Amino acid sequence: MPKFTTSLLAYACIVLNASALYAQGGWLPAASLHETRQRHGATLLNDGRLLASGGAYDFWGEAVRATCEIYDPNADAWTVSASMSTPRSSHSTTILADGRVLVTGGYGGSGYALTSCEIYNPATDTWTSVASMHVPRYRHQAVMLNDDSLLVIGGRQGNIDGRGSMDIWSPDATCEIYSISADTWTRVASMHEKRVECGAALLADGRVLVSAGINAKSIIDNWAQPSTATCEIYDPVTNTWTLTDAFPSARNYVRLIALDNNRILSVGGELNRDALNDCQRFNPNSERWHTTGALNAPRITAEILKLADGDVMTIGGWSYLWTQQTKTAERYLVHPDRWESIPDMSQDRGFHSATLLGNGDILVAGGTTTSGSAITACEIYREQPASMPLAVTAIGDVSNDNGSQVKIYWTAHSLDLASRQDGITAYRVYRRDDAAGELVPELSEGRWTLAKTVPASGLKRYAAVVSASVNSSVDHPLYETFAVVANEATGTSYASAPAQGEAFDNRGPGMVRNLLITTNVEGSQLTWESSVSADVDHYDIYRGVRPDFAITPEARIGTVSSLSFNDVEGDPSSYYRVVGIDRMGNMGVAIAPRSGTASGAPIARGTPSFSVGHNYPQPFASATRISLELPTPMDVEVKVYDQLGHVIASTAPLAMTAGEQEIVLNADRLDAGIYYCVVKAGDHLVSLPLTVTR
Repeated sequence: MPKFTTSLLAYACIVLNASALYAQGGWLPAASLHETRQRHGATLLNDGRLLASGGAYDFWGEAVRATCEIYDPNADAWTVSASMSTPRSSHSTTILADGRVLVTGGYGGSGYALTSCEIYNPATDTWTSVASMHVPRYRHQAVMLNDDSLLVIGGRQGNIDGRGSMDIWSPDATCEIYSISADTWTRVASMHEKRVECGAALLADGRVLVSAGINAKSIIDNWAQPSTATCEIYDPVTNTWTLTDAFPSARNYVRLIALDNNRILSVGGELNRDALNDCQRFNPNSERWHTTGALNAPRITAEILKLADGDVMTIGGWSYLWTQQTKTAERYLVHPDRWESIPDMSQDRGFHSATLLGNGDILVAGGTTTSGSAITACEIYREQPASMPLAVTAIGDVSNDNGSQVKIYWTAHSLDLASRQDGITAYRVYRRDDAAGELVPELSEGRWTLAKTVPASGLKRYAAVVSASVNSSVDHPLYETFAVVANEATGTSYASAPAQGEAFDNRGPGMVRNLLITTNVEGSQLTWESSVSADVDHYDIYRGVRPDFAITPEARIGTVSSLSFNDVEGDPSSYYRVVGIDRMGNMGVAIAPRSGTASGAPIARGTPSFSVGHNYPQPFASATRISLELPTPMDVEVKVYDQLGHVIASTAPLAMTAGEQEIVLNADRLDAGIYYCVVKAGDHLVSLPLTVTR
């Protein structure tokens, strides 16, 4: 076969900028609670104040409180409010649609778990008892469902005989749902496993994911708490629990939180008293966990909360159960999937609360310290607007949109302060469009189209989903430039640097390699090798009756996470296509339709069609090979891009005959790094990432 050799550079896919994604902040002292509290409830009210309810005032949680107090962030002051009817700690608190707060169960001290529930009305500063649960429970999970009812999950049961029986340490598998409008509890299906200190999160489709936890009675003397790695999903429509993909290892005290892309992030946990630092992301589409960026410091019972820009913060907790609290905190950057440390709190804390306030501050309240006592001290984490120049810091993917949108992140301008009447009033997000856009005075080059206007609200970092004008993909590697302009009330405007806003969107995985199909009496067996893409979540399998069949929902016959598929209905006349789907739900490049023959015979590929294989070897030091399959003679060009998307080298059209061909790329003149090349054959356009080593 002919080989074409040329010296080329290539272009690296950039999904986000390498600049800092957020501005560092600092911790400030805040007004102290009136009473020591740990394992208390912390609920942000609709008017921006924070309700702290109950909790315990000793290390072990035996001395419980019924008292409550409310924090006013404008005055930096706690005010004593009405007490609950029953002392409780380790209870659940849920803000209702009408602004009231529902409290369920909890630990009542002396070995008692509670069934009682009550509702707080902030308008009247009163607590009202409501229907009790069927089962006493504390350290349970409570998840508000989409129909405005509350699902309560597992927890510890307690025992009326007191602490000596140790039955208070037994986890529970039962679940029940509270109807807010009817004030009734209904027993629902129990989980497959008993669970306490598990994670729980509402999925976008209304189901509930529950993960890991303690699944058997623990032995007080050795503190080894039997844990599970299993996870399951509750469907409120069918009232069923279904086991799903498990964690890589057993754990408890795991924390779950829903991200903006509908994925679920799990953070840390504990196993045999040791803190864990590994984190996972759950994809509801494939129902699989994927290991993601690890914590810088392992932690147990850390508070976790989602920020206004979609990132996640985790604060405090234990680095070794019950004996080593930590004052560290860190921030999870969803793009590019990593944790970055932020300044430490002023003191160690465990079983504290951390709440995102309406002004973007984070209030940390109470908890226990290494000395073993509950505390009243509070502190606030605040990012400093004065240290933040207006900048586009990241451009993220939007799941399942086939390249039609991107998510723009930017830091606030220093004048974006809610207390200023003459500060920033709005941000305008522009997309560069030299062909049809307008000149924007604040942007020094190019023509721009206004993509979105976002009112200023005093946040430290903003994010907005905007439309893209091109569908950038592996087959068609186009990039766009975005910029943000901040408008001051006086008419003055400030703009981000256009060079900060260059990014690709929705690049799906590359083609799978070496698809083989054999057919026998049991059907057609497909096997393949994965693409070089690192973020493949699963593969969709399509079947057709023609060699040129298209990918449609009707043609899909299966989804697998492995590298094989058995089609029991397949026969030698069937054609197949395999396509990788990434973790964001973006479809990759589909392999050309291929058919199989009887076992032992050569693999039939049907009518020759266009395809480009991934380069091999990858990575490489001097040369790499790219295989092509051409249905007809074609002129083939290869272009070269630098990291800003500029063409820096290209070949003249190479005349190639039909059938299998090969291009050899010589990289002797390249520095080590990741590059990108684009292969054009006729009307086809395919891009390939290349990694050069030295």
